[in-house]
Amino acid sequence: MDKANPTTFKLSFPQVPGTDSLRDSDEYFLNLYETVLPSISFDEGEMHWKGNRSYGSALGITYGPWNTIFFIDEDFKNYLMIYNWMMLIRDGIEKLHGKNALDNQIDATLSVIDNFNKHIVKFKFVNIWPSELGEISFSYQEGESILYCTVTFLYDYFFVEGI
Repeated sequence: MDKANPTTFKLSFPQVPGTDSLRDSDEYFLNLYETVLPSISFDEGEMHWKGNRSYGSALGITYGPWNTIFFIDEDFKNYLMIYNWMMLIRDGIEKLHGKNALDNQIDATLSVIDNFNKHIVKFKFVNIWPSELGEISFSYQEGESILYCTVTFLYDYFFVEGI
């Protein structure tokens, strides 16, 4: 039996911006339907040394945006959590100038779990915030009764947490 199952992963948030206490957010997590671990790449730079040119990664690392698809729960709690988080940043009506997205960044953990409910690996995303909340398709014609939504996160960096 293959112990690694790609469908057993979730994204959890220790506390979501706009909640008053840890108890308010202990149910906030996203059961991801689909995700791809974001890309990382070295910024290339040209360096000159003793009359020669060489190329290296003196400029740092770039982390790509993180696109996910999550199942919407029956009470829409997880969808509304992301929606309200984005409205804290800027709602387009009352907060015309909005808050800085940096004021609403938090850390989040992507957990990959095997068939025996044992954590295989955890990825910690530092200073994450939602930059795009996708559409929801309400349709009986597709034959599916499960609702899902996309969300794109921006963040500073991610790393593998020790298990």
